[in-house]
Amino acid sequence: MGERRELPAGAGLLARLLARRGPRRAAFVLWLLAGLAALAPLVASDRPWYVRASDPEEVEGALRSIVPLARACDRLAALDDAAWQAERLTGSTTTRVEAIAREREAVRLRFCVLLAAIEGHAAVARGVLEDALARGGELGPAAAAFAAQSALQTGGSTAGGGRLVARGRWPLVAELDGASVGLLAAWILLGVQLARAVRGRDPGRAAWSASLAVPVVLALAWSALRPADARLDPRAWKDRLAAPIVRVERVVFAPIAMGFAETNTSEAWRPPTWLASSEIDEEGRYVRGGRAASHARPGELLPPPTPVDVRPGEPARNSPWRHVLGTDGSGRDVLARVLHGARASLAVGFGAALLLAAIGTLVGLAAGALRGTVDLVLSRVLEVVVCFPAFFLVLAFAAVADPDVVPPAASVALVIGAVGWTGVARLVRAKALELADAEFVLAARAQGFSAARVLFVHVLPNAAAPALVALSFGVGSAILTESALSFLGLGVQVPVPSWGALAAESKSLSGWWMLVFPAACVFATSLAANVVGEGLRDVLDPRAEVRP
Repeated sequence: MGERRELPAGAGLLARLLARRGPRRAAFVLWLLAGLAALAPLVASDRPWYVRASDPEEVEGALRSIVPLARACDRLAALDDAAWQAERLTGSTTTRVEAIAREREAVRLRFCVLLAAIEGHAAVARGVLEDALARGGELGPAAAAFAAQSALQTGGSTAGGGRLVARGRWPLVAELDGASVGLLAAWILLGVQLARAVRGRDPGRAAWSASLAVPVVLALAWSALRPADARLDPRAWKDRLAAPIVRVERVVFAPIAMGFAETNTSEAWRPPTWLASSEIDEEGRYVRGGRAASHARPGELLPPPTPVDVRPGEPARNSPWRHVLGTDGSGRDVLARVLHGARASLAVGFGAALLLAAIGTLVGLAAGALRGTVDLVLSRVLEVVVCFPAFFLVLAFAAVADPDVVPPAASVALVIGAVGWTGVARLVRAKALELADAEFVLAARAQGFSAARVLFVHVLPNAAAPALVALSFGVGSAILTESALSFLGLGVQVPVPSWGALAAESKSLSGWWMLVFPAACVFATSLAANVVGEGLRDVLDPRAEVRP
């Protein structure tokens, strides 16, 4: 596997693996690709990182809607269970308590909007509003909201001389969910552990425990930590900031100021904008000609060109950085979709690999260590599963699975793991059979240890090497399977992207960028995972000869 670094005595498995040039580079590539998934919501989004602006329409909308919402909240609180069951929509699973909590939260958000936006001559109204917010539970939401509305309308609202102030908010940060924050923390901590291992200091149990615990704690606590951002206007942020009535003081957009589902039909099938063939004039026509017409099907009439709408935060119409990887048939930015597609593809790859490694290890361990009837039964089950082609089982399940019940990415990962464990089970079974009569296993049994302790404490650590190797190889295999399913239309469904689904959108060679860039990500992930697997195989094989 190439050059090997000198390591201190007692270096762990990860340090010995990363001491080799090939696995070290492959691990770095996998870490970077995982960074695409972790950083995607922060790097590519149509929401700004930070915006400070005043929006009279938002304040007036909150002022108009606060009392009706509060009255609806009071009405729900007055209903008994029988009345709620009669009023609830057919098929709805929302309970009365959940509905009341939702209405109360809507009222609270409107209170927060008004408190943050009105000052100056509305000082008296502001005091009443704060009191209404504090005493909402005592007075009832409707009474508190009516008092606040009356004070604002008579004490100095926007129509009565009050002054709106610019309000600072973090739309992009507030949009992140706990899973995204936990994933980002896990990616950063994993990079720290890899850096330590490259230097020969293999992370211990405490470091790995912290790397697992910190992301989980952050994910659970994020709902209380993230900044509050009441967005009452249904318009997109870019359209909202472009409105002439909004006074913007400062705005900071993401590096790629385009969402993965944001469409712009005037730029459908636009090539990467660093190519000369992507240049568009003010009327929306390609200067070089022929780009849009090349995607027309026989007999299809294309709509006339429309001017490109450059919205706030976006690069100029012909900037090389506008669409670095081009656009798809709906005008969605391919780079943003590739970044977000890493989440689905890598989740399927690593999830399926972990599942098949876990199932294969448990089955092989039980068959090899317990032997007898257990080995006979599990071996027959293994042979039955092997008889069925794995890809066709995945294809059949993906075709019949309900995407509303089981997300397509989860169903693909589950089926790949459920049918792909047989190779791991065979390898672990052979190793467990070899260790069953080892001296340390016989000594553990002679001391009266339970069968479970002998199995998981003495046999498993020594038989897990084949599972680790199969785990790394399984990542690339699962990603390729998901890509094939998405190419056939049975994988991750739109608008959620995956690398396979993006490649499937390329219907002709004229849209080569839709195939090349997602396929390059699939190739890089599969190749890097296989190189890591080969490195693990060499490190765990005591007979392997390694060149100094």
